[in-house]
Amino acid sequence: MALQKTVTYKGITINDAYLKIWHIEGDKTTMKFGLGTFAQSDGDMIDSKSYSFSYDIDGANPIQQGYSYLKTLPDYSDATDI
Repeated sequence: MALQKTVTYKGITINDAYLKIWHIEGDKTTMKFGLGTFAQSDGDMIDSKSYSFSYDIDGANPIQQGYSYLKTLPDYSDATDI
């Protein structure tokens, strides 16, 4: 699973950028993760941001919960699941 959307990186527009959770850590209530931005799915990571949220340990896969969380944020609300 990943997300796809148009992003601007250092003034350059990247159509259909590939956004992937590449690192996770956490405890029973909080998950922290790194979201990598790639110009294409098999390319090199060009940017990374960190996020943290409260997740449900008994819920869906924590990574799926991470992507769902991202889509609640204004920067990713228009992202497409891929």
